Amino acid sequence: MAQNTVSDYLRKIERRIRQEEDRALEYLDKSTHAKLRHVVQTELISNYAQQLVENKSTGCVHMFHNDMVGDLRRMFVLFSRVPGTLTHIRSCMSSLVKKTGTNIVKDPENLKHPKFFVQKVLNCRKKFHIFVKRSFMEDRSFTRDLKDSLEYFINLDSRAARYLSLYLDDMMRKGLKGKSPDEREKILNDVISIFRYLSDKDVFEDFYKKHLASRLL
Repeated sequence: MAQNTVSDYLRKIERRIRQEEDRALEYLDKSTHAKLRHVVQTELISNYAQQLVENKSTGCVHMFHNDMVGDLRRMFVLFSRVPGTLTHIRSCMSSLVKKTGTNIVKDPENLKHPKFFVQKVLNCRKKFHIFVKRSFMEDRSFTRDLKDSLEYFINLDSRAARYLSLYLDDMMRKGLKGKSPDEREKILNDVISIFRYLSDKDVFEDFYKKHLASRLL
């Protein structure tokens, strides 16, 4: 494995498993298929799963950073043969979302500009939502872990509720002008998605009412 990238190794695992399954169907009694499958999956997947995910140069973090949707899907499909190994991918995704989000929250420039702050949160959510949908086939565990990770970092700063209200106010004043109905709906749905993660929903509502009153004057 040392001579291959993780992506290369996953493709080789895929091929090798197909070859072993074809060989078993052709030459071996059906009663041995389950045992052989277990041995092959243990040797090729279970024994290397954590090492593959945590590989510093070409592992999961590298795949997430480089939007390698197909490679992560291949890893997910292969690891699904041994469900316990999926926890390694989930843990990596959760840690990366929290780290990315914490950097957004702690960046002083983002805290000076509420619109930038909210947009970066939306970008983070969108990026990892694509992975959950396309790479991990909307698996419930991955969906839940993404939600928990987003909630974690969004609520690190109590100002998030006010920033979201300011972002929405800006959209209502000028950001939605010239947008098609579908584009406006998408923007508002994005705001709602972040609102759901807030623990201080009442704070958001208070600020939103003030901003609404200001717009109506």
